[in-house]
Amino acid sequence: MRPEHSALLVQRAESLGFDAVWFGDHIVNPVGSESRYPYSASGSAGYSIDTPLSDVWVSIAHAAALTDSIELGPSVLILPLRHPAAVAQAAVTAQNASGGRLRLGLGAGWLREEFEALGVPFETRGRRMDEALEIIRWLWTGEEVEFDGEFFQVPPVKLGMTPAVPIPITIGGASPAALRRAATSDGWNAPEISLDDAVRMRERLSRLREGVGKGEGPFRMYVKPASVATEVLLQFREAGFEDVVVPFRALYAGVGPMSLEQHLAALEQLAERIMIPELV
Repeated sequence: MRPEHSALLVQRAESLGFDAVWFGDHIVNPVGSESRYPYSASGSAGYSIDTPLSDVWVSIAHAAALTDSIELGPSVLILPLRHPAAVAQAAVTAQNASGGRLRLGLGAGWLREEFEALGVPFETRGRRMDEALEIIRWLWTGEEVEFDGEFFQVPPVKLGMTPAVPIPITIGGASPAALRRAATSDGWNAPEISLDDAVRMRERLSRLREGVGKGEGPFRMYVKPASVATEVLLQFREAGFEDVVVPFRALYAGVGPMSLEQHLAALEQLAERIMIPELV
């Protein structure tokens, strides 16, 4: 959607009772990409090369300035494409300016051609992400940071500020590496997924968290059903999933460019579909 529409949609989402809004993240749309999106049978990520790619931090800041309570976050920020110090700084700024409403969703990325366009090696993205996570968490402590890794060399530095409220880090993806990172973090951002797969991965995450001594700690799983039908949402609720993310595009898949009025109407229709008494 057009960037000037997103904050107005977040305002309406807040008034309709939604808990959170997640912003997608890509920097460029490679023309002629041959990469397949790993979480759909068709291999399509569900958007075209003409889709506007708004900057996620500007979008979050704009939305936060116009709302009071709704949580905001990227789902997910492609961490290996950024320097971790820049992400740490942006996240603390957004958290403190919004009154503690940021949830930092991070992922390793899947679109090889985007990495190539930005001059970042695709094959090493996982190891880059692991180093970046370590640096980000360290910078948030307010202590002096010095790091000498495979990808990042940071001389002694300080961020100069700390989060007024702890910033939850959630990890996106369903690969073994993504689940491993999620198990040591505060939550998991699932791709579009079936209930059976969601249950299976919840069990794996539980075992992984027990293995790292976090079996009893707080942990939120943001699952994204492949369908927004009422009966499907009820099935997820009955299976014990409390945080269900509904892809906004689900109400108008296949439709061309939409006006702001059409977007708002689609959001209200979405609210009517999921804000059913049995789910409240």
